[in-house]
Amino acid sequence: LASPSLDPMLSLSQHAGDLNFLDLELLHHYCNFTAHTLSENPLLREFWRINVVKLGLECDYVMRSILSLSALHIAHLNPERKDSLLEKSMAHHEMSSRTAVSLMQHVQDENKAPLFIFSVLTIYIVLANSQYLHDAPLASAEQSPDWIVLFCGTRYLVGEPNTNPLISPIISRTVAHFQFREAPCHHTHLGDLEANINASESDDGLLAIYNHAINELYKSYGVFYESSEPQDIIDVFIWIAMVAEDFLPLLRESRQKALVIFLYFCMLLRQLRSQWWLDVWASNLYTKTYELLDDEHRSWIRDPAIENTDICL
Repeated sequence: LASPSLDPMLSLSQHAGDLNFLDLELLHHYCNFTAHTLSENPLLREFWRINVVKLGLECDYVMRSILSLSALHIAHLNPERKDSLLEKSMAHHEMSSRTAVSLMQHVQDENKAPLFIFSVLTIYIVLANSQYLHDAPLASAEQSPDWIVLFCGTRYLVGEPNTNPLISPIISRTVAHFQFREAPCHHTHLGDLEANINASESDDGLLAIYNHAINELYKSYGVFYESSEPQDIIDVFIWIAMVAEDFLPLLRESRQKALVIFLYFCMLLRQLRSQWWLDVWASNLYTKTYELLDDEHRSWIRDPAIENTDICL
């Protein structure tokens, strides 16, 4: 493996006094390249490129999150620099997390906006890191997946009043998404899934949890297929926040009906436009979930990706 010290930008940084040329490279790359990969919406692309960087100039843990994500992007594009860039990304992420997590214990008005952006950036960092890690995407009951915990946290922060104009574009988009979710929608495959679960589940408490998860998934499918705007990862993840309290414990126990419902969530992820930070994670999540299903519940899946390809067990 290449030594981190062989990275020319790292070597230059070590001999440049107070200027850290590697961090400057990371910020330049984020503004010109990485930010454009974080959303399909032109307005939100500008939000990630301009507003978030302005917030980072006011808040060190947001800036370190920006630099961490940028390092992962450059590592993806330049495998020969991967080792040193992954080390740099991890260093920035660990420092930003220590600061932000301590502030999350007692959220104040002045740090709601930076904590929200930190949480969303960390979701991207966790997903992008999945191509280098081999942990199971579905964690045990004792270890909740970072992306689930973080997204549920963003839902809380979105619901809090916030007057910071720098984050108004993403807050407005998220609020509009919640409102659009209430439009009626029916999806044939979800209807089949709903019928199978209602015909086979005898526990009324579990059935209520499963039906709530399916009803929220109907809303997600409706937004995804009926909205004229391109969909982002945050739009799809709203389903997780809506079902987290009751449904996710069943998912972590690998209950078959919960896994089938979750696989239909994974199908939405696979419909998002290909991105460097998404593809490996989404594919692994889908495959790992499918592998946990028994033959009976695999027969409930109606997905062209399964019917025409590539899941080999």
